[in-house]
Amino acid sequence: MRSTKDNSTARTVKENIVEQARIIAVGASAGGLEALKAFFQKIPVEDKNAYVVIQHLSPDYKSMMGELLRKNTNLPIVQITDELRIQPGHIYLIPPANNLILEDDMLRLTSKPDNQTLNLPIDMFFESMAKQRKERSIGIILSGTGSDGTRGVRAIKENDGMVMVQEPKEAKFDGMPKSAINTGLVDYILPVEEMGPELNEFISAPPIFHYKDGDVQYDEQELNKILNYIDEKAGLDFREYKYATLARRVARRVNICKCRNLGDYYTYLTSNEDEVEILYREFLIGVTKFFRDDKVWEILRNEVFPKLIEEKNDGDTLKLWDVGCSTGEEAYTFAMCLHEEMEKQGKNIELKIFATDISQPHLDIGSKGLYPESIVADVSKDLLLKYFLSKSNGYQISEKIRRTVIFSKHNIIKNPPFSNMDMVVCRNLLIYFQNSIQKKAMNMLHYALKKDGVLVLGTSESVQSHKENFAEINRRWKIYRNIKPSTRIKNGISHASASARGNSKLLENKTDRDRKKYRTQAGNPIKQKLQTELNETILEQFGGASVFVDADYNILQAVGEFRKYANLPVSGFSINLLDMLDRDLKYIVQSSFNKAFKEQVKVIYRDAVIKGSNGDIGADIVIKPFKDLSLEGETNYVITFIEKELNLEETEEVPKISPSNQTKEYVANLENELKNTKEDLQTSLEEIETSNEELQAANEELLASNEELQSTNEELQSVNEEINTVNAENIQKMDDLAALNADMNNLLKSTEIGVIFLDAQLQIRKFTPAIKRHFSLINGDIGRPIDNFTNSFGLTRKQSFIDRCQKVLTTGKILEKHIVSREGKNYLQRISPYLNSEDEIEGVVITFIDIESIQKSKEKLIASERRFKSFYEDDPVLHVSVDPKTSRIVQCNKKAVQKLGYESKEDLIGKEIHELFDKESQLS
Repeated sequence: MRSTKDNSTARTVKENIVEQARIIAVGASAGGLEALKAFFQKIPVEDKNAYVVIQHLSPDYKSMMGELLRKNTNLPIVQITDELRIQPGHIYLIPPANNLILEDDMLRLTSKPDNQTLNLPIDMFFESMAKQRKERSIGIILSGTGSDGTRGVRAIKENDGMVMVQEPKEAKFDGMPKSAINTGLVDYILPVEEMGPELNEFISAPPIFHYKDGDVQYDEQELNKILNYIDEKAGLDFREYKYATLARRVARRVNICKCRNLGDYYTYLTSNEDEVEILYREFLIGVTKFFRDDKVWEILRNEVFPKLIEEKNDGDTLKLWDVGCSTGEEAYTFAMCLHEEMEKQGKNIELKIFATDISQPHLDIGSKGLYPESIVADVSKDLLLKYFLSKSNGYQISEKIRRTVIFSKHNIIKNPPFSNMDMVVCRNLLIYFQNSIQKKAMNMLHYALKKDGVLVLGTSESVQSHKENFAEINRRWKIYRNIKPSTRIKNGISHASASARGNSKLLENKTDRDRKKYRTQAGNPIKQKLQTELNETILEQFGGASVFVDADYNILQAVGEFRKYANLPVSGFSINLLDMLDRDLKYIVQSSFNKAFKEQVKVIYRDAVIKGSNGDIGADIVIKPFKDLSLEGETNYVITFIEKELNLEETEEVPKISPSNQTKEYVANLENELKNTKEDLQTSLEEIETSNEELQAANEELLASNEELQSTNEELQSVNEEINTVNAENIQKMDDLAALNADMNNLLKSTEIGVIFLDAQLQIRKFTPAIKRHFSLINGDIGRPIDNFTNSFGLTRKQSFIDRCQKVLTTGKILEKHIVSREGKNYLQRISPYLNSEDEIEGVVITFIDIESIQKSKEKLIASERRFKSFYEDDPVLHVSVDPKTSRIVQCNKKAVQKLGYESKEDLIGKEIHELFDKESQLS
């Protein structure tokens, strides 16, 4: 009995030693030498963990990292060889020209690719370690450029491991730390000096849960309190997830937050707002990447997608629902593959992919479609060039693909499902649900599919509860075809059909901005409405206004009486706040904004005097940074104007910054920043002399960046094609203009009207052939003054002609004149202003219109009228003309005057006709 007890004790001690011994992967790149020195300086010599250091090293350079680190640590340092067995208490360094993976607790070397493709050794090792070590894996990201390690962080967190990242402000190059932090999955963000002690405390902390036969034993009541609180604060209900999975992730947060049990952690959670977001991100680890599970995509591209496209005609719509889309990589992968298949078959089909998730931060990342450069490890070069745009901080999905994917917040358990889908994808989500909830979710997925629709599940999931409704397309990779459509949802939501159709229709018609607004309002519209009303009421009560701007002062949103403090620009249009402020207020806002921008703190400028049309008003100006938790991590600002009573006496006593002083302060800030920059530059120059190791690492990254330059070359080629297209359009426009000009010339020639165009100096610009009847012009006379030529109307009229042209230039009025040529022909001379596209006078247009026939007709008419008048006056018959409206005489002949007894026609004209009849009866 005693011997058995001793053996048991020895075995327990051995197990504890093994449990405490961890493999800790440390990824570093440019700027990583100082970080590694500081890190290992805080690791005690008795430490039993194994540290594997992965760096970007040049294949042509012998690394001196081992010799450099020995000055800062007493732990043995070993350069890795192939199939090396890991020993506790050692530091392992990756050799140049090799990549590294962990397999069966052995370090295996693989050759680095010979081509210029982007190599990501940190991601490669992190992923292999996460696969092998599961929840015991620990990854650390130190200084470096790019995004290597980001995919590895996701892999570690997927397997419930721990991730620690260097504080970006401390890192010499913050690219890798920031990229890892932007995943939202990092457990610790610390200065390098604090990592060692924190790491030791995390590993040595006793477990708060007991494990028995693979199950986690925990206080369910306390865990429920935590889940209820998350639902209350974040609107995310995890009570239907598997509690064992949630408990493991809560346990890690309990450990990190240095709490003793779930009760202490609940108290910590309720008193720290940031911890709520951290915890639910722990629950919502985005297990996704482009082309995850290569074999699944091979089957989909070869067997499933071709049939889906074949069954559609041009103009049809193909609908796909991606459930639990996370940050959108999977949805965009479907979009790219389906577009490829449509091009292959020559089909023009409208593609709509509804990507849903319960995490708004994940949806925001997906909507932007901007991903780190590490995706080159998952996306082929052809697809990368075709469907991505290279950005300074990664790759962005092209607009063509982004338009096909609609992101929306949706809970598959609580919200109505979509319907009539050609394909539904729900990979590795059901495994996190409790068994009863899995069946409910399967009801939703089945209902959403049309007949012969395709269902794709995760490799650990199946349709066992609904196997009678599905036929297997590929059993191993969980791809099924719906053979028995559902008409209702069992144990689900009875009104799902109508709601889903309405929801689907709404999302289909949304633009990107509308969809974002829809998602924002989807949480609690009543609460948001009350909050909006409250904000506006407060601002109205105090006569204030708030403006939401970005770092460049561009206005994103404004509420309150904004016009009290700002006005639109006098000319043009601008959304820039500075363009809307008067000079004094502009200096005050700029100075305060610079302080808030530099120190990232709230700044208050009190007792500002603002000049208005109705008199001066006083105001306090509050500028507060607002950190947007997005992929880019940009910071926006809220500027609030709070009106207050203006006390002139008090204002005079308080020293205020005049515009001149504001300018001096602004210049002083710039000079101070320049001085700091120069000092930093000098320090950098001194460090360059002793940092050849870092330069070699940076050189490796520059070689990797050459691939991006090649991609840029492809983009330039695309731009060149766009330029060729624009050039072709310009050529077409030139041809159209030439044809239009020819039409105009033919029109002027066919009218046989003499037209001459003069500029503002009365120099000839253009003329028609018919003008030669009046001026002796040839094509070589273009550009000569018009007064150098004689005309057909006589020299005496020449000066009058020039004066009339000058008058038209001055007044802009059209002048017309009847003239007769030396040959005796009649013309109408019309001088008009020549107007450019902006209605400015740039010359005159002189037109000579032949009115000979009109003049002769006029003369004939006059002669005819004279003859008629003579006949009319002497006619022995009485003639009287009467105005039908007034019944008064308007014309008469001599016989009427004599007959009616008047002395002249003037006496008769104007009389009413009834007087004529009365008098005629008297005479008769």
